Amino acid sequence: MSGDVPAFLASLNRFPRLRLGVFPTPVRQLTLDNGHRFWVKDDSGCSGIYGGNKVRKLEYLLAGARHQGKETLIVHGDVESHTVQACGLLGRREGFAVHAVVFPYRGQTFAVPELPRLAEAGVRVHRRHSMLSAILHAHWLGWRTGGLVIPLGASTPLATLGHVQAALELRDQVREGMQPEPRRIFLPFATGLGSRPAHRPRSGRHAHPDCRRTHRTRPHCQSPKPGALGAAYPDSARTRTR
Repeated sequence: MSGDVPAFLASLNRFPRLRLGVFPTPVRQLTLDNGHRFWVKDDSGCSGIYGGNKVRKLEYLLAGARHQGKETLIVHGDVESHTVQACGLLGRREGFAVHAVVFPYRGQTFAVPELPRLAEAGVRVHRRHSMLSAILHAHWLGWRTGGLVIPLGASTPLATLGHVQAALELRDQVREGMQPEPRRIFLPFATGLGSRPAHRPRSGRHAHPDCRRTHRTRPHCQSPKPGALGAAYPDSARTRTR
């Protein structure tokens, strides 16, 4: 696998990327009450507008939207969704018109501070009362406006490249002595409504080929079809998987 890394990096750099955050992000050591220590890749401060790992995904999704000539983004999720907040605030900063279709989930209500924050940024907020009606309305808006519909969790094969970048950052930070070589890497994916693991465990091989990857999935998670990235960007070199 190590011999494939230069070709892999060359392929990765062919995909459009909109610089929304400040990377690489730091690694921090935390200690539990029981004395166990672990390291965290901390993306919380990667953007002064809205931090977190969603910024990594949106760097590729928004660049893809611009590459396709899209001027409008339609994002949907629950009323406290990080995807909705990050896409709304960062999308508006980058000059996109943004529609946010939101719904209450598991006891949530529309009386949350996130929605006024979006409206103040110029995001048009659409309230729906179920996930299904929100999904249908988001895709109807996409058809009506010709905009790009951002899926639940902003999880697509293209967006996964943002997490590949995180794995490569971690590889370099280990090499530079910023943290010890990890024995295990825990990937907290599929914690939201519609997240998909995509190829994150495979991308970890480029951070360290011998590292054991321990991860938790949900029953509905699935990986994208092979070649999905190449179909989205046929002019880009295809990465090779095994």
